[in-house]
Amino acid sequence: MLKYAKITDEQTGLCEVGIGTNTEFYQSIGMTEQDVCQSLVDGNWYLSEKCPQKTYEQLLLEEKNKKHEENTRLAKLAVENGHVVFKGAEFETNAQTVGDLTATMLLMQAQQTLKQIQSDTTNGAAVSSSSANISETDDLPEQAQQAVILSDSEVSNTDDVTQDSSATPQNDDLISPQNEDSTSTQNADVGELTYLWLSKDDKVVGLTLADFGILGALIADFKNSVWQEKYITYKVAIEQAETFESLADIELEY
Repeated sequence: MLKYAKITDEQTGLCEVGIGTNTEFYQSIGMTEQDVCQSLVDGNWYLSEKCPQKTYEQLLLEEKNKKHEENTRLAKLAVENGHVVFKGAEFETNAQTVGDLTATMLLMQAQQTLKQIQSDTTNGAAVSSSSANISETDDLPEQAQQAVILSDSEVSNTDDVTQDSSATPQNDDLISPQNEDSTSTQNADVGELTYLWLSKDDKVVGLTLADFGILGALIADFKNSVWQEKYITYKVAIEQAETFESLADIELEY
């Protein structure tokens, strides 16, 4: 292109160029109209026939790199601003929320373990107390033990004592109340912990430990769809583009 310029290096064709419109000033400092070109290699102005330029492949590679950077930026933005829907509420997929969810789940697991230990300790103490009461008969004087045995024998051998068999449970119908109660008490004592979480769309949702696991899987699937599907697909398309036109046709949509 024609511009007022003054050659500063005859060998390389490097020039000083007037980029304004004050032709009188440019002429006053020794500039003349010359065919010059701005190099894409270093940004300087040269005589057109000596201007260093990048090859088509170099220029295309630079545009590809720009497109790759934009692809990465949009993928990160998609994860940062994304959400999944669980229990009718929206849960964010950004790093802060994932960290908070993980920390809360670990806390609930610790609380659950502590409650289990406390329940086991309580039930174990109850069983030990019962066993101690039974063993106390061993400490009775021999005479007293014989009296207990005799009493049981007399009741079992008395013919003139009548009982309503329907009112007395048979051996097959007896249930150990100690065993049954200890299991149900343990389950009742431990229970299932629930954490109230405020969702992205301002809904309060009760989450159990199982819910945290499901929610984590949903978020992982979302991130996988961003990075392993969209991001990789766009990356391959950018690398395979052979012209500026085909590169420009790649629309990065997340």
